[in-house]
Amino acid sequence: MLKEIGRYYELPLASYAIQQIVYSGLIKLIFADADERISLDLHGEFEVLTSGHVTKFSPRQKEALLLFYDWFHADIKIEEAKADKQGQLFLLLSNKQELIVRDGPFENWHFTILNKRYPKQNLFVHGGVGTTYY
Repeated sequence: MLKEIGRYYELPLASYAIQQIVYSGLIKLIFADADERISLDLHGEFEVLTSGHVTKFSPRQKEALLLFYDWFHADIKIEEAKADKQGQLFLLLSNKQELIVRDGPFENWHFTILNKRYPKQNLFVHGGVGTTYY
């Protein structure tokens, strides 16, 4: 289910938009919640690249939460999602912004697919501490 392309893993998130935002001190973005629950947890700082300008966010900041609510209300879709093998996450969005989670000393992000019908197809991908693993 996770496709390896050179030094990247392609995450199956293309064409999805945020369906729900869960905040419990950290941010969880939910992209589908029917037979498959697809989510992305952000535990570390991340950057948003807009027209060459970088803005840094912490998942604990209200500005980060507002950013995702803006994307949710505008129905922004993910065009490409990939993680390199050193623990970094890259999302290209339909509004031409990019979300980047850099590698860090902790697991900075978690991508999960929970398949309620076929649990053997569940997928857990984690990034940080110099690696991406699943």
